[in-house]
Amino acid sequence: MYNSAIIMNKVTVAGIAIPLREWSRDEQKGVPVIYSYSYRFYDFSFKGSHMIMLESNQKHSTPVTCRKTADSLEEIFGRQVVFYFNNLLYYQRKRLIEHGVYYISGEREAFLPMLMASLVKRNKVSAKLSASAQYLLMVHLQAESIEHRTLQDLAESFPYSYVSIAKAVQNMEELGLCRYERDSAGNKSIVFVSAGKELWEKSRPFMSSPVKDRYYCTGLPEGNFPYSGISALSIYSNLSPDSELTVAAYIKDWKKEQFENLNTFEGPHIVEFWRYPLIGDKGVDKLSLYLSLENDPDPRVQKELGLVFESVWKRS
Repeated sequence: MYNSAIIMNKVTVAGIAIPLREWSRDEQKGVPVIYSYSYRFYDFSFKGSHMIMLESNQKHSTPVTCRKTADSLEEIFGRQVVFYFNNLLYYQRKRLIEHGVYYISGEREAFLPMLMASLVKRNKVSAKLSASAQYLLMVHLQAESIEHRTLQDLAESFPYSYVSIAKAVQNMEELGLCRYERDSAGNKSIVFVSAGKELWEKSRPFMSSPVKDRYYCTGLPEGNFPYSGISALSIYSNLSPDSELTVAAYIKDWKKEQFENLNTFEGPHIVEFWRYPLIGDKGVDKLSLYLSLENDPDPRVQKELGLVFESVWKRS
């Protein structure tokens, strides 16, 4: 992570050249001596956010040290701190992200409050929720609140990596569904713009069916497969079940060849391969079920599905 001694006058983020201005000695008044000795300070602005960029004068600047430095300086100056490194190996980038340290690495990569840029160009903002973001919303709305929890906490609690969680939260933030806040201990956590059914209604235009593929098969492998489709709806309502048993499988946990005689025509079982992990034991969660069946043409299905949907918001 060691940086050169050359004073920089610009830095490149997502293909955009951003001018830098190094702080004078007078501007560093109030900076603890250990930091003014260890780093060069620059003014740095990106996407309307005015931040402080630090370039280390030392050969070693660990993620823990960076996190402590950022917390201290952000409290003093009220601006977010970004670190610059000439070059970072994969494991170094991973550790910085895990500690919530914002950084710029050369001209190719950046992890900033408003983006995670890679390979010079930033991807176009999605008009839909990613699978991981929709999963987090489903958990939050039905199973357990993820509000005021840190990215690290979420990564330790759910079947996604820290980077995937960070991208999911960024996705929700870009769609106006949540924002970051810093608690009294200096940790960044998630805060949603609304709650309950109102949050659902704000999120609904960006949601899509959890079902990626749907097949018939003659046998299921050993494992836990919650009911989905009409089979799940019959659990939650007065609708009679179909003759075929419909179950769900997370597509990243199961391979299609594990199911006996998988085909698109007939079989005693229907297996739905879902884009995100399953929430629920006997049956899939009600809101995901609603998304998977909302286009079913049967009026009986739509009537019972509507009642099941409303029951989500009536629980105590």
